Amino acid sequence: MKKIDSISDSLIVLTALLFIGFYLCLSFFNRPASDDLAYISMTKGHTLFSYVSEIFNTWSGRWTSCSYFFAVVSFSNLFEHIHFYIFTYYIFTLLILSYSTSILTKVLIKKLFSVTINNKTAFVYGTLFTASLFYFTIDHIEVWWWLSASFGYLQGIVFLLFGIAILTRIKKNIVHYLLISLSFIYVGACFEIYALILFCLFGLIGIYYLKNKQSDSFKANYKSYTKAIVVAFLSFCFSAGICFSAPGNTNRQKNVFSLEISKSESISLSPSLQKKYVLALGISSLFMLLGMKIKKETNQLVDFKKAMLFAGIPLIISIIVTCLFQFFILKDFAMPLRGWTFTSFSIALFFCVIFLSVGYSIQTKFAKMSSLIKIVFPLFVASVLLIVLAKQYNYTSKYASAYDELIIQLTEAKKNKTTNTVFVKELPASGMLTPLNIADDYDKNPLKNILGLEFEISTEK
Repeated sequence: MKKIDSISDSLIVLTALLFIGFYLCLSFFNRPASDDLAYISMTKGHTLFSYVSEIFNTWSGRWTSCSYFFAVVSFSNLFEHIHFYIFTYYIFTLLILSYSTSILTKVLIKKLFSVTINNKTAFVYGTLFTASLFYFTIDHIEVWWWLSASFGYLQGIVFLLFGIAILTRIKKNIVHYLLISLSFIYVGACFEIYALILFCLFGLIGIYYLKNKQSDSFKANYKSYTKAIVVAFLSFCFSAGICFSAPGNTNRQKNVFSLEISKSESISLSPSLQKKYVLALGISSLFMLLGMKIKKETNQLVDFKKAMLFAGIPLIISIIVTCLFQFFILKDFAMPLRGWTFTSFSIALFFCVIFLSVGYSIQTKFAKMSSLIKIVFPLFVASVLLIVLAKQYNYTSKYASAYDELIIQLTEAKKNKTTNTVFVKELPASGMLTPLNIADDYDKNPLKNILGLEFEISTEK
């Protein structure tokens, strides 16, 4: 049995490392495309304040995500080097996610089972939750790898987890409260639906507090969190208030709705996406192994109904709020699938908690079956992730190399003061990355502005 546990643990660690390798691979080869180029082009000649003000007044109140985007893309003076700063941005994101998910995994296990897991286990399963979130994300390509979109949809989840992770600390100093405030300020104005969902969740916390504030057990267990929750709520309200008051929100509605786009976008059930969700479930199922491991250390009676309620409430609220936003605000305009990212996050949380609970039960009732599960499940997931990593490396490395060669070709033509049309090759398939379509004026024109090109660009036939 010890040998099986050792092999299983090694496979679990390998699975987490394979996802990190996959994440770093796509992060390193990611390049600006589509809206990224339009927004980068807009930063030229702007300060942070003037850039955010223009978007705030004409397009959107998402001032926190716009500020973060400006800060990242403005570090590089040369567009040819911008991908190094993009890679740094993704590494920073991974570090925050790793810290947050590790802390929250430890907190969850402590609350449910009264067991303290070690930092290595917390890191591994925190990484697995991140992997589960990635594959459960309905529009994972846009949310994670479309750079300009990631500052709103992905970073909203990242900073929410970070803020909660800091909030769960028993002892806090001024730095912790500052980090909590900054995190919830970001979440309050990165995406309107996140703000509405979080407002509902804060409302439930308030109801819970009013109902239990006189209880001795409540005072003993939750007094240290009250001040931090108040700081988080006030910071969130301040930021969200600015976001929803932006003149750009109204202007954007008029401009977008005038396009007369109907509700045509829906969740695809193509074979590739079906495989994606199977992998998401497979990664979540690895939490069964954590449940089995915990069962060996405790006979704690666990109220799984409360656990399901904890995991299910964010999912239910996110679905209701997103549907209401579609019905009352967007109306006949189809919400992009990336708008369902909080629901994707809630689904990942829900399934990880379910499998954790199942594993805790299986260890006792199905001991023989558990040995098979410990080997087969992580071996399957690790094998699939290895295949995905190899495939995406093949696509994205070739795409990034061709992209860089294209930029070099254009900058060399500029140095040579070329006035004739420059013919370029179309880029190869980009895998999961958002592709640059150099034949499309929507990509080509802002790229010309960014590089300061005065000649025309055309693709070779």
